[in-house]
Amino acid sequence: MKIRTIALFAASALALWAQQSLTVSELTKFIYSSTHQLNGKLSDKEIADYLSKIKLKEKLDEAALERIHTDNPDIGPRTFGALRGLKDKSAGLPDPKPGENKVVYSVKTAAPSNEEQGRIIDAVREYALGYSDQLPNFICAEVTTQYAGPKSGGLSKVGEVSSHLTYYEKHETYTPYLFNGAISQASYEKIPGARSVGDFGSMLLGIFAPSSQAVFEWDRWDRSGDTQVMVFSYRIARENSNWELVADGGQSMVTAYHGHVMIDPKSRVVLQIDTIADSIPPSFPIQVAEDTLTYAPRDISGHQFLLPQAVQIRMSAADGQSRLEKRFANYKKYDVGSAISFGDPTPDPTPPPTKKK
Repeated sequence: MKIRTIALFAASALALWAQQSLTVSELTKFIYSSTHQLNGKLSDKEIADYLSKIKLKEKLDEAALERIHTDNPDIGPRTFGALRGLKDKSAGLPDPKPGENKVVYSVKTAAPSNEEQGRIIDAVREYALGYSDQLPNFICAEVTTQYAGPKSGGLSKVGEVSSHLTYYEKHETYTPYLFNGAISQASYEKIPGARSVGDFGSMLLGIFAPSSQAVFEWDRWDRSGDTQVMVFSYRIARENSNWELVADGGQSMVTAYHGHVMIDPKSRVVLQIDTIADSIPPSFPIQVAEDTLTYAPRDISGHQFLLPQAVQIRMSAADGQSRLEKRFANYKKYDVGSAISFGDPTPDPTPPPTKKK
């Protein structure tokens, strides 16, 4: 089985999401997704800080504010204060179009039977084992943003790498193109800062391969945007793991891990994977490692494939913490002479869930 690796080579830090303009509906969905993370909620401060950087396209009135509070009773005082600030700032904007600010979050509450849960995992395992086989050879643009900071306190952006990613015969090759805005000819391994590899199949296979002996348990029904999804927890012992941590200086270890998988109940495909490293020895430089991979449909030569959309990794050590954010865009079929643009991929209106190094 391929080893999936994440590495920490320099400290990193608090992601400052770009300023965006949202509709009331998009704002409502963001608040919901931020307080219903698979690996736990964003903090009150994180949500409030994000809200301070956005603008609304339309008016957030008192009724809409109360609906948000009712649907998300766990939002903190800073978040609620930031929402009131948006309400005041948007007072002169046009009203939302009829029906567009209505977001329905009702989900099933009854868990599938034990027999049905077994069938679901078997179907997803079959999908995972064949995932790499159904992918074409392709190229895409990968933009990696590195953040670092002290163990307690905020993070700051410390680097950004634009790479040409080639997926050929089930193997990923990363060729950096720009580092911090300057042309780079360094190999991917020589670029300073945190890195991860194995996003195209290794993570999925590492969980669902029979050799992993993962223990799955039903967790809950949830929502991803407008789609109702199933969430299962899982746990993998160190002796069956393919997750490798590499610290500054080359010290490495394979770690046990646990997490959640988000599954589409109709297609039985995986939409998101969260992982958290377990039982890291106190002597190892990396003490916390968390990883989230989000998939989305992407077109390659007129065919739809479910491919990585974003990766977030968070790690901490005795002397600091880091976060790595990766975005993938401009997928196209790989042919001899293929070329892609290395412009920054346009982010989705709502930031992806926060969890990856």
